[in-house]
Amino acid sequence: NSDRQIKEFEERQREEKAKQIAAYWTSIAEAEKIPEGITLESIFSAKWLNASVKMAAIESEISEKLAQIKKDLAVLRALPAYAFEAEERYKHTLDLASAVSEAHRLQEQAEKKAAWEAEQAAKATAKPPASNGASLPQGTTPEDVRAEYGTPSEPKQPIDFRAWLTVAEAAELKAFFERRKIRFEAI
Repeated sequence: NSDRQIKEFEERQREEKAKQIAAYWTSIAEAEKIPEGITLESIFSAKWLNASVKMAAIESEISEKLAQIKKDLAVLRALPAYAFEAEERYKHTLDLASAVSEAHRLQEQAEKKAAWEAEQAAKATAKPPASNGASLPQGTTPEDVRAEYGTPSEPKQPIDFRAWLTVAEAAELKAFFERRKIRFEAI
């Protein structure tokens, strides 16, 4: 019976300490303007409920964790792309490296998608050379043909090359080719 009374007493102490921790969290989270999604549960340590751990130590640990979270969020918000997605990942994991990796993964995926889209657009806009004896498509003038394929005195020749470009650079190169009416296709 005394064991039960001791356990009940200890449980009441733990509940009281949990209330004190929650009250401290609420006050500091409001004062520090902690973003929604970062909760006491996300940083909570079960050891805080032990009788041997003083409230001052818990408050100090919470303050340190919040300071680190604010630093990490500043890093994520400074990312050039996908900062929002990285921050959302961070709110769930509180792992800066994981959040930055997510931003890099999304950036790489976007670059691959843009390159694929540019390749598809290049394939769609690439026109085969006019065959001998074939009539010109309706609305095409001889000047259009000369602009695209060159004049007899200045014939155009294919030149194969490979370039490593960012998505923005690839878009600029494509726009340049289109402005100059340079026929291009993926190799």
